[in-house]
Amino acid sequence: MNDTEQPVDDPIPTLPTWVRGAPRPEVPERVGHYRIEEKLGVGGAGEVWAAYDEVLDRRIALKLVPRGRVGDEQEARLLREAHALAKLSHRNVVTVHDSDRIEDFVYIAMELVEGGTLKTAFDDRSRDTRSRVELLCQAARGLHAAHRLGLVHRDFKPANALLGRDGRVRVADFGLARLAEASTAPAHGMARLPVAPTFDELTITGAILGTPAYMSPEQRMGQRLTPASDQFSFCVVAWLALYGVNPLANLDLAAWIAGDASIEPPRDTKDVPAALHEVLLQGLEPEPAARHPSLLPVIRALERSLTRRGPAWLPWAGAAVVITAVALGAFAWISGTEDPCAGAALGWPAIDRPVTTAHLHDGTDEGLAAARTASAGLHALATNWADQAEAACRAGAAPSSCQQQQAAAATAVVELLRAEQGRSMVPELLAALHTPCGDVVTSNTVELARLRPRLAAGDAPGVVAECVALEQFDQDTPKVRAQILRLRGAALRRSGDAQAALDTLRVAYNNAERAGDVALAAAVAAEVAVLIAVDFDHPARSRVWLEIAERVPDPPPALETSVAMARGRVLEADGSWADAADAYRRAAELQRDAPPYLEGPSTAQLRAGRALLRAGRRDEARPLLEAALQRRRQLYGPAHAKTQAAQRIAGRL
Repeated sequence: MNDTEQPVDDPIPTLPTWVRGAPRPEVPERVGHYRIEEKLGVGGAGEVWAAYDEVLDRRIALKLVPRGRVGDEQEARLLREAHALAKLSHRNVVTVHDSDRIEDFVYIAMELVEGGTLKTAFDDRSRDTRSRVELLCQAARGLHAAHRLGLVHRDFKPANALLGRDGRVRVADFGLARLAEASTAPAHGMARLPVAPTFDELTITGAILGTPAYMSPEQRMGQRLTPASDQFSFCVVAWLALYGVNPLANLDLAAWIAGDASIEPPRDTKDVPAALHEVLLQGLEPEPAARHPSLLPVIRALERSLTRRGPAWLPWAGAAVVITAVALGAFAWISGTEDPCAGAALGWPAIDRPVTTAHLHDGTDEGLAAARTASAGLHALATNWADQAEAACRAGAAPSSCQQQQAAAATAVVELLRAEQGRSMVPELLAALHTPCGDVVTSNTVELARLRPRLAAGDAPGVVAECVALEQFDQDTPKVRAQILRLRGAALRRSGDAQAALDTLRVAYNNAERAGDVALAAAVAAEVAVLIAVDFDHPARSRVWLEIAERVPDPPPALETSVAMARGRVLEADGSWADAADAYRRAAELQRDAPPYLEGPSTAQLRAGRALLRAGRRDEARPLLEAALQRRRQLYGPAHAKTQAAQRIAGRL
């Protein structure tokens, strides 16, 4: 039986090996010549156990990851961690002794550091500034030693720096590290060609690894990371340790990256020398090239502050002059004609948003809401894209595959906004620009990016036809074919052909799994689950697909949101109103920080409120329905059909 002949009630026979919930092997009594003693905790890639090295007569820390719970990519990431650390021999970096695969586990044998972490040290507000500086200095030396060997940590934070009882700091958990030279950018103007996988590619497609509170701007945007990215994270940690606040807290990141906002000065600066403060500020520059050339200036400033005498002071007037000078320099850089990267942002097709939004504003409330929403969305997206383009240009690189796909999608959105049908669906079109990018670029992936807004605008038959044409390109990888089939399946469902949609999505799933793209396979599985539960009214038969979607380890936020929504749809189709409401509320919570020009949170809130009403829980439904109605009024205006639908549901209260 081929893929398209599989009946609707025939679930896939086995769960994929990457699902979270695969049988967990028992931790053995020994691993090689290491005798397992006690669990110490959970690390970045698995459980950490204390063990005894029977050959060298010493206690060690052993990180164990069950092989059945991760895929080959995650195994490769873990062993890269070990290989990266094994190259280092520095008193401020945790030592790796050994690493290998055994039958059921991947393991890393490391130095056992008994004590705590910098997080616990910095959380202790009784610890004085000098002590904090001493600890920061050690951590900086460890990071700098890694950088000298071409290693980038990618996730430096207080919890990833161990503090032994001997008072020595060791930087640990290089599980997100990569060799800096392994991702050399191509020459300017040249497309990046597929090569053997580098460490940058050993991750779930579309996911950005790291901890958001300490991320550099380039990491948030999925760009190439360098030692300057670690420098930024370190300076965030130092700022938090010395001033008690995160410098990125309450900061409009888009405006800051664009140069329209600045980091607020801390209230209490008396214990921090002005020179050290200025060094940290430079390490927190949004543009990597504007930071220090290495961590050495930061280390030197920390060391000097330990030997200073006399009260600290901070000349904020002088700092303001410096900030003003930087701002003026940035303006000259953007507007100058000699800088070859000055016009890099002009590749964004939505840069003429005033023209686009003026067309939308037809004097009605609906037109005003559409113009306001489009202007906010296009401005935020254009600012983000411009920063990426300029950074890529300065690194000597061509626009990334993600940038090329975003530009194609933006071109389609602008065309649709200028057309008559665009006025009534601005949030849907902007949402198409937030679709996670593929990690490779071909003519077909760019074309797919252009087609997604068209599907959002309702052109399902046209999208089906164009996807069929794209499928004839036999050079595509299984991953790209899965993307094409996924879009075609969604368009077929919109066209009302549920059986063809189901057949197509099943083939899309098979291609995604064959390609090893866990996130894509899970996203397709979630869509299949909804299709079987809702369109075919078989919620019980959809559970195996939903289980696959829900068991992805460490899912990206976008996937976690879509899976929560799928769970709600399946439970709702089964009449489990209270459980469905919980799933929708989870989806709404995941979208709590979504940009104000997107509809997603209101959809989740509306569905949660409606399910709660059907479960007889009116008081719980009220705030959700009111929040959904308010957001839709802002996005669409009071007379729009979507606002009216929300109004009718809220009217049942």
